[in-house]
Amino acid sequence: MPYLGAPQIINITMPSFREYCLSLDESLDTPYPWTTTHAGSDNYRAMFEVPGTSKAGHPQTPLHYQVDFAKHTEQRIRWSGKDVHPWEFTFEASGSGEANKRAANNPFGITQTGHAFTVFATVIAVMKAFIAHQHPSVIYFSAHESSRARLYDRFITQVGASVPGYVGHKLTAAMRRPGNVAPWIGPGNYVIAKQAIPLKTILTAIDSDDY
Repeated sequence: MPYLGAPQIINITMPSFREYCLSLDESLDTPYPWTTTHAGSDNYRAMFEVPGTSKAGHPQTPLHYQVDFAKHTEQRIRWSGKDVHPWEFTFEASGSGEANKRAANNPFGITQTGHAFTVFATVIAVMKAFIAHQHPSVIYFSAHESSRARLYDRFITQVGASVPGYVGHKLTAAMRRPGNVAPWIGPGNYVIAKQAIPLKTILTAIDSDDY
């Protein structure tokens, strides 16, 4: 039997959290081109596309994304003597074509694009434009996918620098209280709000059509 020599040890180096954060920080400066398709008093929408990657010499259909902000008038937060209605932020894959059909199996995913950081950078650019247009008091959003949660966890600490006048909060189970509380008060959810609004006030958000 031939001598194979000593077994070789192959080291696979995974990116450190610091390297991951640096990649995210750098990507926030390089969004894809995007277009506002609607800007109303209760809703705001923008669209962008991720270039398709080539496969066997054939270019693939671009992947389309839709970014939405919707005001929830059935919810309220009582602040400074008035009712504040929060906005919900979502983004997902949309459109037709083979790439978009594959994404439809996980429309909230971004890792399958191969461009996760730049997709996220584009979404943040849209968010900045929405805030400049609408000046919302409170925006809430959820992490539908583990890759999003990691990005949101990082971004929420950078809100003050990225969006002056606003602050980010990551919500937890301990913050949920009994009663007619808004459904997004709790784990897996995030909030961006004007700095002047205390977190304890945001946590009093209720969900009811009967005030």
